[in-house]
Amino acid sequence: MNHSERGKFSLTSNLVRAFVAVEVPECEAKNGILGFMRTVSESGADLKLVEPQNIHITLRFLGEVTVSKLESIKAELSKISFNAFDVSLLGVGVFPDYSHINVIWVAIDEGNVGIVDLYGKTTNALRRAGMPPDVRGLNPHITIARVRSGKNKEGLSKTISGSMGLEFGTFHVDSFHLKRSTLASTGPIYQSLLEVAGVQGPTY
Repeated sequence: MNHSERGKFSLTSNLVRAFVAVEVPECEAKNGILGFMRTVSESGADLKLVEPQNIHITLRFLGEVTVSKLESIKAELSKISFNAFDVSLLGVGVFPDYSHINVIWVAIDEGNVGIVDLYGKTTNALRRAGMPPDVRGLNPHITIARVRSGKNKEGLSKTISGSMGLEFGTFHVDSFHLKRSTLASTGPIYQSLLEVAGVQGPTY
């Protein structure tokens, strides 16, 4: 299994806000996501769009963990072996519902088993590191915007519901990351603390 750590990082406290995620690479599917983000931004709603470089699929949000716990998590995650796979994106949705939209997201095709498999392996690795399973389970999606107020929510709802069957395409997942999230006034700043690479299939 191949894995690598990306650079050194300095910690200003004993707690690190962290999560495990799959990055969405530069590709046709990501261009589709950015196009949909432009569409919702033109609805006139009061939105905070996710920065393009921060677009990802969350496997597990860890919250604030100690530096020592983080080292245990890195050690266990680095042991994970998985086969690289493709993810297809189809459709959009909101949390919690269309009458009160807080989050706008892009959906992962239900037929995908790679994310579910990787989530299970991640959960087991985190359990070995002393992190109990997330009782909420897995709800795979890609958050693209958060709603800051009720401004023009009717127009926003109409825009999103009109894109329910939107096809974004497919991208290849060949690694996942343990990331640090630093909250800033302009939005979260993500830093990769560990990248674990998957096993590539045969080429013909």
